[in-house]
Amino acid sequence: MKFLSIITLLTFSLNLSAQTELRSIEEIEHCTHPEAVTLLSLWGQDAIGLKEIPETVSQMVNLKELMISRADFCKLNFDFSKLPNLEKLELRSCGIDSVPISLFECRKLTYIDLSNNRINFISEAIKNLDQLTWLDLLSNPGLVLPKEISKLKQLKLLKISGCQLEKIPDVVFSCKSLTDLIIGKNPIKEVPPDIGKLVNLKQLTLDETLIEDLPQELKKCTKLESIYIKATPLSKNEKRVKELEKELGKTLVLYPTMF
Repeated sequence: MKFLSIITLLTFSLNLSAQTELRSIEEIEHCTHPEAVTLLSLWGQDAIGLKEIPETVSQMVNLKELMISRADFCKLNFDFSKLPNLEKLELRSCGIDSVPISLFECRKLTYIDLSNNRINFISEAIKNLDQLTWLDLLSNPGLVLPKEISKLKQLKLLKISGCQLEKIPDVVFSCKSLTDLIIGKNPIKEVPPDIGKLVNLKQLTLDETLIEDLPQELKKCTKLESIYIKATPLSKNEKRVKELEKELGKTLVLYPTMF
């Protein structure tokens, strides 16, 4: 029985050291097989006060998902090139004011969420992420999109709500693969005719903007299913809303969205 207990304890210890998922600072500190880790998630209380991504993470060469929220990175100096298998990155509300260029060496990335930070510049090297389908830059005041995002041929969702944009960036209309464009909570006054170039668009979110009308070119977006216009001047013009729904053959959604 004593021998069995020792075996059980040893097995437990081995399993702990070779965890594939880590969810606390303590687990990172005691990780003896970083190469086995595929998911690292530090949310809320687990990340508060964290000033940098722990050095141990750079040894997690098979890491596929890295998710951190409410840390206090400010300057993010981590070398992402050491994570060649990274597919999903979430760094929400981490005080980040710039994106390390090394991030764009992670060629397997399909999903990036950098929402609620202070990022206003993104390197042109983002064009290297040719597998990227989801880019969330919500609530980064003063954000300027690089023209190179037009090179992201797989990009389906672009979220740039709450970035203090006064117009829809021209480069957006070159992102022909977009199915979801979420640009609410910006002082945008119009949707330009170029919106018709987004022929794959399914959802357009304009909530909490200053838009009073929509262009006829939206007819060219034949796959478009819904246009969200909650809390806009247009949403208060019931007559024009009904006219547009008839003219465009699209549904104008007045109720709140999750974006």
